[in-house]
Formats: sequence, structure tokens, C-alpha cells
Amino acid sequence: MKAEVKTEAYKSELVEAPVAGILNVLETAKNTAGFKRLVITSVAALISVDRAEDEITDRHSRAAFIPGPYPHEFTAYKARKIAALNATEASI
Repeated sequence: MKAEVKTEAYKSELVEAPVAGILNVLETAKNTAGFKRLVITSVAALISVDRAEDEITDRHSRAAFIPGPYPHEFTAYKARKIAALNATEASI
């Protein structure tokens, strides 16, 4: 059974908590002797839809982070992915 998350909790439960988890992983990796590489993957939800069809997709093509409130789970999910990638890049 899916847990019900109220709209006002989307930011803390679906965005902030997972981003903090990613930052913990990055910090642990940084402090682990012999650690060489961490592969970060992402999703197509980060790509802005407001671009030309033949435009090359790169880090400048990302959708902008929206701090909320989030009306729906998918909006919070997209914000979480953008926030996590931004936090990852800022920490390395």
C-alpha cells in the first residue's frame, strides 16, 4: 500500500530528505580511502522542454529548480532530481 504524502510534506519528504542522502553518499565517498569513482545518473525529467528540436542537450539545457510548493508528487520528484544533481555538482 502506498503511503499518502500530503502536499505540504512534498518538499521535506520528497525533495530535501533524498538530497541530504545524496550529499551523505558523496561525503562518505570523499572520505573513503581508495575510493576512485562514483557514477551519477539522472533522468530525462531534467531536460527543459522549451528548446529547439535540434538543440544539443547539455548541463545548460536543464529545467530550472522550483523550490515549491509542489502540487503533485511528480512535480516534487522532478524538483528532487534537479536539486540532487545541482547539489552533486556543487560538492565536487
